[in-house]
Amino acid sequence: MEPDINFEEIIKELNERKLEQFKNLNDRFKLQLDKIRDELTPPILERLNDFYLDILNHLADGFKFRLKLVIDTNIIFSEIRAILMDKSSFLSNIIKLPFLKLFAPNKIKEELFRTIDEDLPLNLDKDNAYSLANSFLEKISILDQESEETWVKAHILLKQYDKDDIPFLALAISLNAHGIITKDKHFNRQEDMSVWKLGESGKIASTISRGVFSLYILDYSFNKILSTLAKWIFIIFQGFLEFCHVLYSAIKAAFISMHDKYSNLPTWLQVGIPVIAITIPTLILIFSEKSRNKLKDFLINLKENLSLYIKHLGDDLKFNIEIIKDLTIKLYPFFELLIEGMGYLFYSAVLLAKQIKALDDRPVIC
Repeated sequence: MEPDINFEEIIKELNERKLEQFKNLNDRFKLQLDKIRDELTPPILERLNDFYLDILNHLADGFKFRLKLVIDTNIIFSEIRAILMDKSSFLSNIIKLPFLKLFAPNKIKEELFRTIDEDLPLNLDKDNAYSLANSFLEKISILDQESEETWVKAHILLKQYDKDDIPFLALAISLNAHGIITKDKHFNRQEDMSVWKLGESGKIASTISRGVFSLYILDYSFNKILSTLAKWIFIIFQGFLEFCHVLYSAIKAAFISMHDKYSNLPTWLQVGIPVIAITIPTLILIFSEKSRNKLKDFLINLKENLSLYIKHLGDDLKFNIEIIKDLTIKLYPFFELLIEGMGYLFYSAVLLAKQIKALDDRPVIC
């Protein structure tokens, strides 16, 4: 089921200042990702990319939006030639993205193989070129869906430039596609259909893919992340809390024990003990210098013992605080990375909202 997302409301809520804050977090997190990516070997990167594509394909079932583009023959031929010359192929990477849907008219097969026969450099292997051509064509929806009306419209727009491109424009108009990916400059002379470069289409398709993936992470994993953070914070402070609890329990037990024993005494003795405890020591202190000296020594000894006990409590408290401080310092980079990661996810989701709104706001071709 496709999530009910009001992209226009999202954009209104996030003013440019807030969006800039997310962008800063996004940029910092991307730097961390680039460092990690540089440390990984190509086989691991390929496995991770396959895993990412598996998730995107799963999410695509519940997210109906597709970037619909008609692709021209010259784009595919250029990518085939790049691969045969051991150069990177951008189309090979983006054609796997499930939110990008590429279309072409039936004539592309004939035109592509003819172009290979006529224009492929002699030092490049034609059999490999044919194989690559078939591989690309298998991932493109090949249709002849244009109506007579759209064919006439495309003919009027392109007849003075290149009649071979009429089927491509007619199909794009018929599908109400977002545009045509082509290197032919004469397409720019008509204003009814947007003309895209391959890099531009890949960038937007990647933005949509990251945005959908970010929504998935935010939706399904945000609570787990918060729960994990709460557990870590509890572990950090657990030792300190247990220390405070033990101290409180010991003091409380001592007072309860004294109170219970005092409460079990007869009433006359409960009243007499405080009177005797005050009266006898007072008389002794008044008339006996020896008693006063003993009391003085007792108070000094009591003070020393209390000071020593308080020092031990302070040392224990300081030890626990140092543990918390040390853990906080060591975990800070992780927390910082986590915050940057959340910023990356939010920013990607906002870019998705802005991109889809921009595509949806384009004029419909009649």
